[in-house]
Amino acid sequence: SKAPFSISIEAIREFQVITDGAPAEFGRMGGGYLNAITKSGTNELTGSLFYYTRPQNLLAKSHSTGLEATDFKKQQFGGSVGGPIIKDKLFYFVAFDGNRDSQPVDFVWGGNSPVALDGTAANVAVDPYNNDAALIARDGRYSSKGDADTIFARLDWFVSADHALQFRINRTDFNGDITGQTTSRENTSTDDSKVLSLVGQWNWTIGSSWLNEFRYAFVSDEKPRVPASRAPQVNISRVGFYGGYPFSREFETKRTQFTETLTYLTPSLQLKGGFDLNLTDIAEVFAGRGNGEYLFSSLANFRAGTWSTYRQFMGLGGRTAQEAGRFADKEKEFSAFVQGDWRLGNSLKMVLGLRYDRQEHADFPIASFANPSAFP
Repeated sequence: SKAPFSISIEAIREFQVITDGAPAEFGRMGGGYLNAITKSGTNELTGSLFYYTRPQNLLAKSHSTGLEATDFKKQQFGGSVGGPIIKDKLFYFVAFDGNRDSQPVDFVWGGNSPVALDGTAANVAVDPYNNDAALIARDGRYSSKGDADTIFARLDWFVSADHALQFRINRTDFNGDITGQTTSRENTSTDDSKVLSLVGQWNWTIGSSWLNEFRYAFVSDEKPRVPASRAPQVNISRVGFYGGYPFSREFETKRTQFTETLTYLTPSLQLKGGFDLNLTDIAEVFAGRGNGEYLFSSLANFRAGTWSTYRQFMGLGGRTAQEAGRFADKEKEFSAFVQGDWRLGNSLKMVLGLRYDRQEHADFPIASFANPSAFP
């Protein structure tokens, strides 16, 4: 999505950049990877606050229209706090990050190059669209937003010298929209994102050489998209768009993950093995041009009411466009690995690993559009 961040900068303790290739433990990639480690509470109460802003009076005028950016707003703010609940035993950490972004859209019919009635470039200083009531009614600048709120919380419980529990939650809400310089306000759409992540982890130290780690995670990801209008879209070549945004969408995934890793450690050797199970539910509704779209090849044809093409996505087998555009599936991914890291000296390490991956999902039949009545 267009969200500026998925976790607060105040929640990150350190980044690990692994450039020598992903080991068998992670898989699904051939190059390096980035690992982010989050902060935790300690026996001392600590916290932070921050605020960033980009003042509107320091902005230049629009390069395309020469107008002041009167609707511009850019702010980021947040903070964190962490400390003990029970000294040496139970700790908490919470971080919040907020973003408020509002920018003017210098909507102009025809963009920066207005066109004449015959579709050629207009060498006139006047607006060639000032006689079209439908266009005049939808003219003018409007604002585009990109607001985000992210909250992260972590709880660490050291049950004993051998057992440690950790719980993490991260929630991101983003509210944005889809715009364009030749897209009227009526033709815009929301483009939101809501992500919730829950993680529980148990670390068990078995003697002086063994470590067991079990992790459970649940992630919900929603990306609704609601158009500002449900009317058919009107597309005038080299002029612009009005009516409803044609690509409405409802999208959601829910993923449940179980991970188990057992590690054996010596000063020069690390042996590690485990498995990873992901269960994913996917649901999406995508009905592109379900409300119809009129295409005009020129402004003259628009004024004459002569469209070149009309397109509309229709439902099949008695379904509506929304029903026919729905997709839902369950997917299961299982992996297992074993890996050895042998340090031969201060400047030489050998890594050998083996990984198994299996993906299971529905086997959908190939649709025959020559016979719509055969659709189940």
